[in-house]
Amino acid sequence: DRIVKRIQELQEARAAGCRTIVESNRFLDQKRKETRESSKRVKENSQAVPSEVSNHLKGEYDDNPRGNVKESPRSQGSGKEPSSATTWISSSVHDWDISGFAGADLLSEMERQLCCEIRILPAHYLKMVDIISVEMLKGSVTKKSDVHGLFKVDPS
Repeated sequence: DRIVKRIQELQEARAAGCRTIVESNRFLDQKRKETRESSKRVKENSQAVPSEVSNHLKGEYDDNPRGNVKESPRSQGSGKEPSSATTWISSSVHDWDISGFAGADLLSEMERQLCCEIRILPAHYLKMVDIISVEMLKGSVTKKSDVHGLFKVDPS
């Protein structure tokens, strides 16, 4: 688990343009610092949950450009206000910005939203699109289910 997480972190740093371990560590430290600060702000603001976040936790649609958010398992059927952990999870989805990553400028707005929602780096998304396109031209992909075998996806 630790090794897989470290590999993912290094891949993310590489996609962000880091080429050395020093640059990667600096990038990851900055990212962790921003995450801690964001978490701290969420804890401070957890007393008053904005209606926008509350609606997302209930699974309701609002005018956020990211669209519908699936209902959180923690908020299903509980008539209570969401916990601060659930609030943090929901708000962290909205805070995930890919605009600085390599390849983000090549994506349409819909593709950017998709990358943010499923938390995939633009470079990885573009590589997947490239592979699918090549396989379609070869004729080996004719339906959605044909694509599944092209990628190894960790279910976590």
